[in-house]
Amino acid sequence: MESTVEMFDPEEDGEFLISFLPQFIPPEIPAYLATFGELLLPALLFVGLLTRFGAAGLLVMTIVIQFFVPGFENDVHYLWMLVLAMLIGHGGGKLSVDYWILKDR
Repeated sequence: MESTVEMFDPEEDGEFLISFLPQFIPPEIPAYLATFGELLLPALLFVGLLTRFGAAGLLVMTIVIQFFVPGFENDVHYLWMLVLAMLIGHGGGKLSVDYWILKDR
């Protein structure tokens, strides 16, 4: 985890330094949030639990990586953004846990 924190630390010239990140926020906060998001949100999508929440979180992360992190531009991110936006709009479908939980309502 120390190497992840260093990536977000402006004093270490972190390679993931985001220019709009306020200086008063310690680098541990975005490092832990990014790690937590990258581990939990895809798992939510895989299971189909809180699909729209997971897709929205991943969409925000993808947008930040594509447009605000220097050197990480990738055309595949646009495809991911489209798929995540569709999941936000339509939900997980009939095979998701969300569907089975909300089915009787």
